[in-house]
Amino acid sequence: MVMLAPNVTSAESSDTETLTGSIETFDIKNHEISSSSQTKETTNHHYHPPPHRHFAPLSTPLNRRLQTLVVFWHSISIPVFASFSLFAITFFPFTWVLLVPYLIYFFSNKVFENGGVVNRMSSNFRNLSIWGYFDGYFPIVLHKTVDLKPSFKEINITDEFYIDISLSLAWESFLSAIPIISRYIKDHRLSVFPRPPYKKLIPDGPAYIFGYHPHGVVAMGAMGAIGTNGANWSSIFANIPVCLLTLGTQFIIPFYRDYLLALGISSVSKKNIQSILAQHTSVSIVIGGAREALMSKPGTCKLILKNRKGFVKLALRTPNVCLVPVFAFGETEIYEVAQPSSTSWLHKAQLVLKSAVGFTVPFFHARGIFNYDFGLLPYRRRIDVVVGKPIEVPYDPEPSEEVVNKWHDIYVEELLKLVETNRERFNYTTKVELL
Repeated sequence: MVMLAPNVTSAESSDTETLTGSIETFDIKNHEISSSSQTKETTNHHYHPPPHRHFAPLSTPLNRRLQTLVVFWHSISIPVFASFSLFAITFFPFTWVLLVPYLIYFFSNKVFENGGVVNRMSSNFRNLSIWGYFDGYFPIVLHKTVDLKPSFKEINITDEFYIDISLSLAWESFLSAIPIISRYIKDHRLSVFPRPPYKKLIPDGPAYIFGYHPHGVVAMGAMGAIGTNGANWSSIFANIPVCLLTLGTQFIIPFYRDYLLALGISSVSKKNIQSILAQHTSVSIVIGGAREALMSKPGTCKLILKNRKGFVKLALRTPNVCLVPVFAFGETEIYEVAQPSSTSWLHKAQLVLKSAVGFTVPFFHARGIFNYDFGLLPYRRRIDVVVGKPIEVPYDPEPSEEVVNKWHDIYVEELLKLVETNRERFNYTTKVELL
């Protein structure tokens, strides 16, 4: 089997899947064919030899097995979280005492669509070592072409004292029966503490809307480079916190919502984006969406972009915001995708699903956990996520269609320039088509 891939070399010589240059090949040993088999093949034009499966060797290093395990977890995380609550409530009634209050909170709290992700995002969770394994699987590598001005700057605070209101209130309720003692302790002992110098982040620069292209099947590069810190986002783009945005339907799954929010992943709704940007936090939007995912295929790069102008309008309507094009070289190479004809019932079913729930599922496959020929895990093919230069857009609370089109054209021009400038660097020969 031969497939195009962007300048990839396998990291493990013992792995039967070898990626060299821009071609993925499998080293298949020659086998002698018996005379009876030869006769059968020559007399029957419809004869096809059985496929030769390539299995992962037992000597595969532990590091690579851990990478596979983390990517496998990411691939099955939605059904696992979706079934967890139902399974617990059905078979373990004693969990109701915990699950029922959580579910009441879950359905009443809309933190995923009101900008609350900024406070729910956990740098500790984004920095977990598992995300390094996730990015190392492909690998996913983050590149910057220019320095971006940080959205925040650090300042040193040298206050001699500070007031701990929460501690004061806690003791105030405890000692409320002794008002005189309570007042004295609250004012003189509990609420005032010497504090050593510390650093604080204050808004200083613009927020950014990072437009991610192409979507691929499931935007693995966006997840690895932006949705986690596995590719060292916080070091490469220091003091530029970013939230990766996805469809709101993913936040209706109990516990999975909290999992995504801890990573800084939130809904792509207009209200949510405006609220996040207002808190000086950047967002990343996979512009092509579900429609582009259906057209993802190795050796092609079709971008749904000509009529996607909502993100440009949002940038214009929000003060101190820049647009930044991001292109992932290799995003479309990690899965094989079956593309049914536009008149087939399969294609119509995909469109119905997209209309009903906002997204659809391409028919894709790649490799498995223990083999290299078939399964739902992506191929180990390098993804280079390149962040372009910022486009400073003017603040315009009510931009005209002409203004939106002007800045959209500038964005498209910068995106294509980003691709062409880096083609040779990443040995990328695929033609980019705008739809």
